Amino acid sequence: MNINACSHGIEMKLMEDTVGFGTVVVNSKITKTVQLSNFGDIGSKFEWDTTFCGKYFSISPQKGYLVPH
Repeated sequence: MNINACSHGIEMKLMEDTVGFGTVVVNSKITKTVQLSNFGDIGSKFEWDTTFCGKYFSISPQKGYLVPH
């Protein structure tokens, strides 16, 4: 008997574990770029929940679609 199987999944991952901003002067801003990748088999939508950090941080784009790699 031979059994073949296949599974499909989404694996979204930020490529950085932490984002360091260093010293930031009051009332100024620093922009950092991070990469979100989809290592899964199928494309997926994403949307950031910024309610916890909206006063201090912004994320752009806030939502979108990532194709699989």
